[in-house]
Parts: sequence; C-alpha cells; structure tokens
Amino acid sequence: VALTRLNSLSIPPNTIVAADIDDDSITTAKIANDQVTGAKLNPSLVAGDIIYADGTDTITRLAKGTAAQVLAINSGATAPEWADAGGGAYSAWIEKTADGYTALDGDQIICKKATAFTVTLPSGTTAGRSVTFHNAGAGTVTIGRNSQPINSTAADGELTTGNSTQLVYVDATIGWKEI
Repeated sequence: VALTRLNSLSIPPNTIVAADIDDDSITTAKIANDQVTGAKLNPSLVAGDIIYADGTDTITRLAKGTAAQVLAINSGATAPEWADAGGGAYSAWIEKTADGYTALDGDQIICKKATAFTVTLPSGTTAGRSVTFHNAGAGTVTIGRNSQPINSTAADGELTTGNSTQLVYVDATIGWKEI
C-alpha cells in the first residue's frame, strides 16, 4: 500500500483533536510567538502575583506583597522583591494649636490658633533638612530659630495668617533659608 502524504490544506478543520497528538510531539519551535496564555505557564498564578524571568527562559512567580509594601529590586540587583515603603522626604501634614512643639526634619505643619504661639525649628546643622509651615489660624506664628539663623539673620521668624513657608537648612552662616 502506498502512503499518501497529507498537507495542512487537505485536512478539514477540527479533524485532528488533542487526543490524536502524541505526548511531547509539539515542541516550542512549533508554537507561534505570543500564543501561550498565562494559564499554561508553570507557576500557579494568584491575583496580584508578578511573573518575572530569573534566568534565560525561566520564569518565577513573586507572590503579591502587602498594602504597605512597594516593588523593589533585591540587593544583588537580580530579582524583584517587596519592601516596606520608605517615609519619603516629608511627613504627613500635622496640625499644631499650642506652644511647645519642636519641629522634626520633614515636618509639614498647619499652625491653627486664634492667638500667637511659637513652633521651634529642629536643632542640629545637617544641610538639606526641611520644615514646611502654613498658618491657618488667626494668631501670628513665631518660628523659633533654635540657635541657628533664619535667612542669615539671628532672629526668629514670623508667619502671619494665611501665609506659608518652607525652610531648608543650608549652613551655619545662612542657617534656615526660606524658599
């Protein structure tokens, strides 16, 4: 009996089903690019997971992190990982209504009092520290200089109603510079 060779044009659609194909007979070379879905990948997938390559043609699943985490790169710069979010350069806005508060680096302060009061700048002389103020109250806010100059002057600052300022520490001569 002579064998007849068939080509794909002579086979009607849906004639060959998965059960007709021998195991391991389809190789990656025979699969068109971008034709495999995530359901066919090796790692089990869960909502929020991240899939990444950990080597040539090797994929890995990174389980989702927590709400307080951000995606980072590991110390070897070879793979992603979850890390706790940093605080950033500034703190959340805080409201102050009385004397006696000494600001911290990165503070953002809403001053809200009907009468005058004082908020003191942080001590120390590290360049680049920053404090932001907004006066939402009726009283004038005195910004205590804490032994460092403000705008090159050895005097406390004042912030009147409705005004804002950001002070950045420069050096012992300039001290806190209003920007």
